[in-house]
Amino acid sequence: MRMTLIGIKAAAAALWALVLFIFTCAVNLDNAFKGKVLIVWHPYSNYRDFFIFDDMFKTHSHVFIIKAGHFLGFAILDLLIYALIKHRAYSALLTIAFAVVTEILQLHTFRDGRLYDVLVDAAGVMASHYWLMLIQSRVLRRRLAE
Repeated sequence: MRMTLIGIKAAAAALWALVLFIFTCAVNLDNAFKGKVLIVWHPYSNYRDFFIFDDMFKTHSHVFIIKAGHFLGFAILDLLIYALIKHRAYSALLTIAFAVVTEILQLHTFRDGRLYDVLVDAAGVMASHYWLMLIQSRVLRRRLAE
C-alpha cells in the first residue's frame, strides 16, 4: 500500500508527538534515553504544582539540556504540523495545546508538570515560526528578483 505525501507528513508528526509524549511522561528520563520506558499513572494530582516556578533549577542536574530538548522538540513538532496543515496560527495553537496537555499529564505520572516548561515549548514554537518567515521571505525575494 502506497502512502501519500499527506499520510507521510501526518505519520511523521504523530510519531514525533509520541516520542515527545514518552519522554515527557516516562518516570525516569535517563532510562527513557536507554529505551527503558516506564509510565506510571496515578489518578490524583495537585494541579497547583503546575504553577510552581521556583524549582526550575532544582528538578534536574542538567536543566539546560532538558530545556533545550523542550525548545527543540516542540519547534520540530510545530514544523511537522505546519508542513501538514500549512497554517502557521493553527500549527502553533495545536503544538502549544499539546505542550499544555503533556505537562498536565506529567502531574499524574510522578513527574513535574510545570507552566515554565510550556513557556519554553512555546518559545520553541515561536522560533520555528520566525525561521519559517525567514525562509519564506528569502524565497519570495528570490522570486521577485527573477
